[in-house]
Amino acid sequence: MRMRVGKDNPLTIVETESEGRLYRSPMPRGRYDIANRVYPAWKDAGIDVVISLTSVEEFVEKSGTNQIELMEKLGFEVSQQLLKLYCIDLVREHQLLQNI
Repeated sequence: MRMRVGKDNPLTIVETESEGRLYRSPMPRGRYDIANRVYPAWKDAGIDVVISLTSVEEFVEKSGTNQIELMEKLGFEVSQQLLKLYCIDLVREHQLLQNI
């Protein structure tokens, strides 16, 4: 998957009621950032705090390096909020209910 033609900024703004701005982006240097545009876009947008939903292991697997360390070296404050696979628990619960 590539960025839409004519779209050269990988950020999407997420509308919120809270103060400040919230953006989302693809994984830096991952398969949707093959042109390495995410970090410069973060800097251009004035982003200083990054909430990462990705583990170090997944960063290494999908981008080849520990992006958390790189984010910190680039001056971003990083908070990791790892995603849990809640859907797996829901599927198991559904299967158990069907067997009753």
